[in-house]
Amino acid sequence: MSISIIAFTEPRIPDLHICDELYGKHLLAKDCLRAAAELPGGSDSIEWVVDVPGNPIGLPLTREYGECYITVDTAGPRPPLSVHVPPNIFRSMAGFLIDRCVINGGGTGGFVTAGFANLLDYVVDNQEDPFLEQTIFPPSTSFLTLQIESAKSPESARSPGDTDPEIPLLISQYMTGRAGLENTGSNTRRLYRIGAQLWSICSAGLSRSGERTWWEEATYQASIPFDVEMAYECDNDLGSPVLNDCSDIQINQLGPPSDTVSVGPGNTQFLHSSSCVMAISAATALVLTWRQIQAALGTLMNVCLQNPSRPAYGGRAYYQQTAKVSRRKKRQATGINALPPHANLTLFQQQEPWVDPAGELRSCTWGAVSTGASIANC
Repeated sequence: MSISIIAFTEPRIPDLHICDELYGKHLLAKDCLRAAAELPGGSDSIEWVVDVPGNPIGLPLTREYGECYITVDTAGPRPPLSVHVPPNIFRSMAGFLIDRCVINGGGTGGFVTAGFANLLDYVVDNQEDPFLEQTIFPPSTSFLTLQIESAKSPESARSPGDTDPEIPLLISQYMTGRAGLENTGSNTRRLYRIGAQLWSICSAGLSRSGERTWWEEATYQASIPFDVEMAYECDNDLGSPVLNDCSDIQINQLGPPSDTVSVGPGNTQFLHSSSCVMAISAATALVLTWRQIQAALGTLMNVCLQNPSRPAYGGRAYYQQTAKVSRRKKRQATGINALPPHANLTLFQQQEPWVDPAGELRSCTWGAVSTGASIANC
């Protein structure tokens, strides 16, 4: 019996998907397609009771075939008693994840969310700290996850939306992005502070397979005094790289979050896309994770390239220094402590034809960037 590809609709931002071998590897598309075909179907909304495994209309809901296990569940700090969802939504989520992770991702497992904006909007727009111990999240902040695994999880296992570090990382990036748009006032400081707390969860290595949830860790982090020391500086001497080009670097060129890259004197790393170049450098030998770089890059882009009230310029992310900043041509914002001391991340406009990283190191553009001169002279 052949099973055809399941029709799907791509998730809408801010919903996300993650493909990672921690969820499964060596998965066969035919097994996952057979498992997905066993999911209930229909376009009419059905009331699904929550935390009632084994109930025909309950979540979590699991289907399996061969070595492929598909689980639909709710996630978030306070699950509702029930959710109203058309079953075809589950099938669409499964079809998308099979396409991205199993078929085009080398047989890996992963998860995808639906309704993540429910949680994100509440956390970002809440004028108080939503991670204080007395805070009770409303059930409306819950969202759906569909997970594909190569080994069945125990019934007590948490949804990946509760434990995966990419969830607090995405919330952190949205909060610092909103802070970059506002740029002043107490709410800006609140957004940066909570964004920094969430980032610290990711950098501390929240376990995807652990039992501790990201919001429990966030509540713990909220009790620890936090001093923001990272500077995100925008400088017109770095030109105006196109946002879409820098986004291409962010989406398509960074390594897996836990993988590392070495930088130091004479060992600058470059990533390039059309008008945009990202340079990762350090004053001393350092090993950085791509998760650290991703967090710094996302914040820098939000502050310098995505503020509709200000011109878009290149920028630098680094630990704050005592040197004065020229407000005439530069502006600064503090943000999450994504990078360690001595590390620098720079976004700038490519002035000369790109050859390769070795050629960039000798270029006039990088010479101007690394010495604080204007790339307009190149």
